Amino acid sequence: MMYSQKVEWRRLVIIAAIVALGVVLLMGATPLNEGLARMFGFLLLSISVLCVWELAATRYEFARNELIIRSGGIQQRIRYETIEAVRVARGLWSYVVSPNNVRLLVGSRVSTGVISICPNDRDRFLDELSRAVPWLAVMDR
Repeated sequence: MMYSQKVEWRRLVIIAAIVALGVVLLMGATPLNEGLARMFGFLLLSISVLCVWELAATRYEFARNELIIRSGGIQQRIRYETIEAVRVARGLWSYVVSPNNVRLLVGSRVSTGVISICPNDRDRFLDELSRAVPWLAVMDR
């Protein structure tokens, strides 16, 4: 099954603020050096385009032996046996960005890391993850 990323209004507000600031800087409506302001404006607009692309193109797919995360032009494969824990994100920053974040603690012989994802239907995603990885406990659900 494939899940899309949940688009939270909070993220859209942050992107809109970046776009607005980028436009103001591009228009030169600041006391900064005009060339510097335009460079930063272009940079902010470029970042906002990448953020929208990431929001629109992120998918989570359960394959036979792995979870596939496609985000923009990047694809990451996580083998089920490397997922050590799953936690529903809590805390102020999680609430600001998205209260539906899910954190996967992924480990291997080489390294351990945390991957934060935000599936559109978090509960169904966690149910399917529990079926795919039966030994895994979901914390703070």
